[in-house]
Amino acid sequence: PGSPAGANASSLLGRLSALGRARRAALAVALGVSATAAMPPLHLVFILIPAFTGLLLLIDSSARRRDAFALGWWFGLGHFASGLYWVAFAFLVDAERHAWMAPFAVAGLASVCAAFPALAALLGRVFRGFGPGRVPAFAVAWTVLEWLRSWIFTGLPWNLVGSVWTVSDSMIQATALFGVHG
Repeated sequence: PGSPAGANASSLLGRLSALGRARRAALAVALGVSATAAMPPLHLVFILIPAFTGLLLLIDSSARRRDAFALGWWFGLGHFASGLYWVAFAFLVDAERHAWMAPFAVAGLASVCAAFPALAALLGRVFRGFGPGRVPAFAVAWTVLEWLRSWIFTGLPWNLVGSVWTVSDSMIQATALFGVHG
C-alpha cells in the first residue's frame, strides 16, 4: 500500500468495486470466455494470466463472500459455455425436432459446471488474508475442485486448466507422473 504499485492496485480494486453487479458479472463472463482460448485447439496459453489475474482482482474487490462466489460462477459460466459449445451439435442431428433444446443443454451444463469455479472463488475470498500465499492457495483450491468435478456425478473432466499444456512436449511430460491435475 505504501508503494506506487500498491497504490495502483488499491485504485484498481476501488474501480472494480465501484462497478455495478451486472458489469462485474459481465467482466467475469468475459474473463471466463477468454480463459477458454488457452484450451486446444487455440492454445493461447498466455491468455490464462490476464484471465485468472482478472478473476482474482474481482474476488479481491468483492465486499462479501457471496459476491465472490457469484463472480466465480459467472466466470465459470463463460468458461464452460464457450468450451462446451460442441454439446449443441448433438441436438442438430435431427434439428427439426431437437435444435430448440441445444441452448438449454449448453447453458444448463455450463451452469452446473460453474459451481466449481464459484467454490474456488469463494475459497479465494477466504484466502484473501494470506498475503502472497493466497495465489498458490487459490491455485490448489481450483485444482482440487477440478479434480472433484471430474468425479462427482459421473464427472466431466472438460476444460481442465492442465490441458492447456498439450501444446508443449516438455510441459506435458509431468502428466505421465502426476496426471493433468499435476
